[in-house]
Amino acid sequence: MFDLLYNNTSDIRPQLHSTDTHGTNQVNYWTLYAFSYQFAPRYRDFHKKLAGLVGSHAPGHYGKWLVKPLRKSNDELIIREWPAVQRIMASLGQKQVSQATLVRKLSSYKRQNQTKKALWELDSLCRTRHILQFINDVDLRQSIQKALNRGEAYHRLRRAIAFVNAGKLRVHNEAEQQL
Repeated sequence: MFDLLYNNTSDIRPQLHSTDTHGTNQVNYWTLYAFSYQFAPRYRDFHKKLAGLVGSHAPGHYGKWLVKPLRKSNDELIIREWPAVQRIMASLGQKQVSQATLVRKLSSYKRQNQTKKALWELDSLCRTRHILQFINDVDLRQSIQKALNRGEAYHRLRRAIAFVNAGKLRVHNEAEQQL
């Protein structure tokens, strides 16, 4: 997803990217945030995502709040691994590595890899921010739904074109295409 946005050569510069649950991974939020994009997925099991919120304080600090974090963020890990995180982000920014390759390499590491944990922790913080905004902002929820509807309509159109006339438009010029 980052690769598509960052390597986009069109005049369209989307700032918000929406997807469904299947379009997410452990580093999408952080990667897109680091490059000034907003990742805004719609989760099918939203209540499960509420259980994964991360806060800047221990959960007890939030008292009787209706929505509160499950745990405190691991700030020490992020600070300790920050130089490695910066190198990874620089590699992405200079297009020396794709996000797909980054995710594949991180996923192949054993669970104790500290840089991977730090990236996931940063992603959890960004995800928490999105979830809280999603709860609080009706315009954001509507924008996400509208974007997903647009994508679904596009895929329906592609399937219809592929089904009719063996996937080829049978017009000879732009005027016929407009009809």
